[in-house]
Amino acid sequence: MSKSSPHNQRQLLNVCITLLLTLCVSACGGGGGGGDTPKVNNQASTTSIDSGNAMQILAEVSAAVLGTDNLTNSVDFSNSNVTVEMNMSNPTAMHGASVTSQKALAGIIINYTPIGPETVDCYVSGTQKIWGDLNDVNTLTAGDVLNIESNMCDDGYGEVIDGLLEMTIVNIDGDINSLEFLLEVEVKFADLMTTTDSESISFDGDISMVIDTLAPPLEKLEVSGNSFSINFDDKAVTMSNFLDTFIVDTSTFPIAWEQSAKGSLTSSEFIGTVNYETTLTLMGTGGSYPHSGELLVTGADGASLKLIVIDAENIQIDADYDGDKVIDETTYITWSELEGNS
Repeated sequence: MSKSSPHNQRQLLNVCITLLLTLCVSACGGGGGGGDTPKVNNQASTTSIDSGNAMQILAEVSAAVLGTDNLTNSVDFSNSNVTVEMNMSNPTAMHGASVTSQKALAGIIINYTPIGPETVDCYVSGTQKIWGDLNDVNTLTAGDVLNIESNMCDDGYGEVIDGLLEMTIVNIDGDINSLEFLLEVEVKFADLMTTTDSESISFDGDISMVIDTLAPPLEKLEVSGNSFSINFDDKAVTMSNFLDTFIVDTSTFPIAWEQSAKGSLTSSEFIGTVNYETTLTLMGTGGSYPHSGELLVTGADGASLKLIVIDAENIQIDADYDGDKVIDETTYITWSELEGNS
């Protein structure tokens, strides 16, 4: 049986972590990778929204949906062929994640049947243990499983990875080698942590991911899950019953993209849980913020905050604090000003 190089193992692990973190932080979406309608999270008390916490809440939700802050900066997003900026207001990162994932799955996973268990040294320090089971050495099939357990693994890319990642292939259609296919994967994170000189980020929970490139130049990525938690420095965020769909058109320059999202969010930055959904699909181009779309956040007693995109720089926020369906306050700010509240 052939043996995976430390570089390829790190590459595969970081592809998985980055794609899933990217989609979860930017738009964690729920209930399993088929697109089921998320259920409202009733596990925690619903947040009361008022003029004192409105901007903080909306900033946290928009950061989770769009990734407009730097939560994912510590996660390396590169392999030998692809390098993209780690900024999830940038759809190029989504496209890069898709391409990188396809190459990793096609070029690494299908080389082993069964996989391990093998423990190898990482390039700088630490180890990785890889094991799993593939039905066919020549192709990916439903039921294939890959586990990667990192023990303070440092492969010289500026981060140390520790914890367990498990991937299960649920469905595959098309030709993965031609990069035109539909791939559905279930992923489990078990207190997996990445650490850099500046910060540490840990992930815990189960999600489902669908990559659909059967109709080029359109590429569709969908992430869903019941509960997924992200902890970094002094902040903790949990996405519940979420569903996020992201579509890019790679034939345009800059790339045109659209995003829809729905779910619930709990953050250490406010008390309780809020629900959110894109009532009008967010659309944009290149690395800019959305130039159109709407995002609705709801809290206790019907209170709501509606973010209305004016253009790629400016937004309007309509606040209904008492839930009577009458706007109590309208605020005009820039995307950057909103981001400053996160």
